[in-house]
Amino acid sequence: MTGGDLPHFKPRDDEPEEFAEKNCAGGEKLLKMLMDASGQSGIVAEDLGTVPEYVRPLLKKLGIAGFVIPIFERVEEDKSFKAKESLSELGLATYGTHDHMPIARFYEDLVKWWHSKDDGEEGWLEVQRLMKFLGIETDTPPLELTPSCTRSFSPPYLKLPAG
Repeated sequence: MTGGDLPHFKPRDDEPEEFAEKNCAGGEKLLKMLMDASGQSGIVAEDLGTVPEYVRPLLKKLGIAGFVIPIFERVEEDKSFKAKESLSELGLATYGTHDHMPIARFYEDLVKWWHSKDDGEEGWLEVQRLMKFLGIETDTPPLELTPSCTRSFSPPYLKLPAG
């Protein structure tokens, strides 16, 4: 299948645009080989962090799911969470991966940020954004991750297009 060479991807800068097009074409070729080799198994791409603009459209074109992590999917102008309806239907919805802290630690750090003297106002706004996404009253968020608050994390994900 590969003529003796193991499949590999040799990325180059994405500038100029011609290089981005070559990266996309090379990535498509490699992803098609992975799809062929996976048979009936599904593939989920870890399309997290800074990814070139052509990656997600290519994954969609090939029918490969990516990750949907709403805490990273934000409206640039006000940092609010993107509307659930705007997130990819072809994706694995989750709060994080092995690279991210557990939900309890995430919330604990968020509350500490909210109560910090240096940047508490921004922390408060972030707590309000999260509460709005979870469907919890934004004016009186809990100071700790209570069982009730923990349960509220599931319904928004179950209602995501990628859920």
